[in-house]
Amino acid sequence: MLAFAYSAYAGDPAARAATQSLLLASVQPGVEAAMRGSPLPEAGLLRSVNERYNAYRWVSDVALWGEADYWATPLELQARGAGDCEDFAIAKYFHLRRLGVPESRLRLMVAGLLRGPRISFELHMVLIYYATPESDPLVLDNVTPDIHPLSQRGDLVPRLAFNREGWWSMQTGIAQVRSGPVPIVRWHGLLARVEAERLAALAVAPGQAPAPAAAR
Repeated sequence: MLAFAYSAYAGDPAARAATQSLLLASVQPGVEAAMRGSPLPEAGLLRSVNERYNAYRWVSDVALWGEADYWATPLELQARGAGDCEDFAIAKYFHLRRLGVPESRLRLMVAGLLRGPRISFELHMVLIYYATPESDPLVLDNVTPDIHPLSQRGDLVPRLAFNREGWWSMQTGIAQVRSGPVPIVRWHGLLARVEAERLAALAVAPGQAPAPAAAR
């Protein structure tokens, strides 16, 4: 995917422009206004970003990438136009960070999802948002268009949550901070690929200042 985005059309100005458009992908009008310095309340940002990424098609990793479990970057999600639960949750996380929502309020959560009349159980990923450290987090989930507090999502069985600051055990129903790096290899690999894309985007669009470290 990165070869497609950054090098395959290096000598074609039209292709470079199209790639730049993808790298600097547009957002919904309400979110775009927030990016221009007229921010919506965070509740509005959550709704806009949730709706944006829930509009993508769900396709399994095997069908899309030929792998059992692949975590796509937001750019890869946009380029393919499809993804699965972790791709949507990850894209929402990075988009809200780019809009200035503090890292401390956002966590990716791995949970069991109970669904169907026979109550099948599958691993699932969502984005959760804490208005305050003690609040009942809101859940941004691709399986429902609505944003509900975690306490109202009886179909989710939390396991752990994480962001760039650390990770939390969720198995008791209460977030318990854990020391050490996030114990998920794919997360660290994803962060490295996102940073590579950020640097490539700057090369495609020279003159733009690098994003502040807090937004990366």
